[in-house]
Amino acid sequence: MERSRGTFRLKLALFLGLIGAIIWASLRIIERDSIVSWADWDIRTDGNLTKEEIRKESGIAESAEFAKADLGDLKQKLEALPQIRQVTISDTGRLEIETFKPVARMRSEADQTKLYLLDAGGYLKAASPEKEAELPFPSIVAKERILPPGNITDSPSLFTALNLCVEWKNSDEPITEVHELNDFSVEARFESGTSAIFGVRDLSRQINDLNLIFQRSKSSNRKIATVNLLMKRNIPITFRPDKSTSPNPDIAEESTFRKKIP
Repeated sequence: MERSRGTFRLKLALFLGLIGAIIWASLRIIERDSIVSWADWDIRTDGNLTKEEIRKESGIAESAEFAKADLGDLKQKLEALPQIRQVTISDTGRLEIETFKPVARMRSEADQTKLYLLDAGGYLKAASPEKEAELPFPSIVAKERILPPGNITDSPSLFTALNLCVEWKNSDEPITEVHELNDFSVEARFESGTSAIFGVRDLSRQINDLNLIFQRSKSSNRKIATVNLLMKRNIPITFRPDKSTSPNPDIAEESTFRKKIP
């Protein structure tokens, strides 16, 4: 008798749990179906985009109804906006928007017709090539393939190029463009005219070395033409000649930056 009572109680608990789940789901559907216009959406972002700016940019009518719409299409439409990286839509009518903050633009030597933007995490979005001149970001030139938009670049050399753009973003020596040389090295070109070769490994050491070289060249009033940071100890450098004093004004002066290796 006790055993049959226990079985009955277990079945009753399972039945009540199932009924509760159905009621909860029904309430959520009803709550979602009550959303009839854009004004009903609870939009939260991590950036400065307002709800009205998002609506205007996406071309959504203020009276647009979403209860019966394909939420996947809405998500795709919003994520196509250049200011948005990712959209999460809940059944309760909340849109959580992660804004896209580009730090570099990128092209591929294999296809010069396409333009991309990257954020600091390597996330790719397509951009309009016609508006490239308006973009205030350094340029990365990839040697070959680029992943489709909506992905994070998986290339160590392109990540190195991206990290360099971020490192010198607000410095006195800003980078204008970075060229991918191969899978293990890149060439960064600075606004000052300096060209520096970096490897994908031990990047922090190379960045520190170049900052020190920049400091020393400024104190000696010399302008760097090229520097190869793949070398750890005797780093080869060429300086642009001073045409007012150099006996060979068209020939770069070669030197090395020597440092102790701990």
